Amino acid sequence: MASIRSKLLNCVTRLSMRLLLRREVSVPQFRQLIARLDRRRAGRLAYGVSVEEQVSPIAGRWIHNRNCSPGKVILYLHGGAFIVRMPEMHSGMVSRLCAQIGASAFMPWYRLAPEHPFPAAPQDALAAYRYLLKNYRSDDILVMGDSAGGTLTLALLNLIKAEGLPNPAAAVALSPPVDFAQVSATWLMHRWTEPMYALQPAVAPQRHYLNFDHYTDPVASPVYGDLYGLPPVLLVVGGVEALRDDALGYARVASVASAPVTLHIWQGMPHVHMLHDFLPEAALAEQEVVKWVHHALRNPEEPSDKGSLKDAVILFNRQPVIGRVTRFSNSDATYMGGVA
Repeated sequence: MASIRSKLLNCVTRLSMRLLLRREVSVPQFRQLIARLDRRRAGRLAYGVSVEEQVSPIAGRWIHNRNCSPGKVILYLHGGAFIVRMPEMHSGMVSRLCAQIGASAFMPWYRLAPEHPFPAAPQDALAAYRYLLKNYRSDDILVMGDSAGGTLTLALLNLIKAEGLPNPAAAVALSPPVDFAQVSATWLMHRWTEPMYALQPAVAPQRHYLNFDHYTDPVASPVYGDLYGLPPVLLVVGGVEALRDDALGYARVASVASAPVTLHIWQGMPHVHMLHDFLPEAALAEQEVVKWVHHALRNPEEPSDKGSLKDAVILFNRQPVIGRVTRFSNSDATYMGGVA
């Protein structure tokens, strides 16, 4: 059962989205709305972390961690439905991850749709990866992203393979859309439980980003790529997300290709719940991501899913009041409890 805070967040988000989007909203109007919300998060960084804007050679924002391990860096691809940026909100979450992982991060400002439709964003993600390769070993680069940035994270892995570049140490995708060609079961079933569902007509990635084309291009929909030979990949989704089946589908295809994939599903959580630092589940999910990253970096040759989809999918549930977290996979005979 989800925490009271998360239930309130889901309810407020669902109502506000339906009220705000009763009328058609243009992309400029949506960007103005998001910018106002994002400014409220300014300066909420983890201790020991600072930000620096960069204009060239790749435009973006560096998130410097003064306590980072030498040479470790995160390439973070931000979400925003391919049409907006939320620099302050993402910087806050990335700063917390940097502090716990012991790395600095670079968040590139990839070109946005509809002014720059597909494939501009994945091309810019590849350019940012090439930029980091000039200064870091591939084994020291962790690629991460959320929502649209999660799509770009997985698409970047396909591009890296196609270009013959060395793989990063690992990749983490939070709530990624991976298949624009079909509607999943949870996309239909969760239309009343997914708090962000009413947002879809405004962001419309198939229209703004893909121009109603390229649905099965592996750079647009990463699930259609050849997933053999991927680095360790972690997917994190919420249990009430419309995109939950996207992550399950990717994990299934990756497991068939013997790719080291792990999927964390957080019961009752909405889209990219780790962005909301006031949720107890956000901090818990961050801890699980950090533990997975440290394990993947220490054991690069060990498949994180033991070659089985049932071992790769893990359900997390935080019990209210007592804060105990249960962790369950299909291969477990019983729940395994851990105190939060």
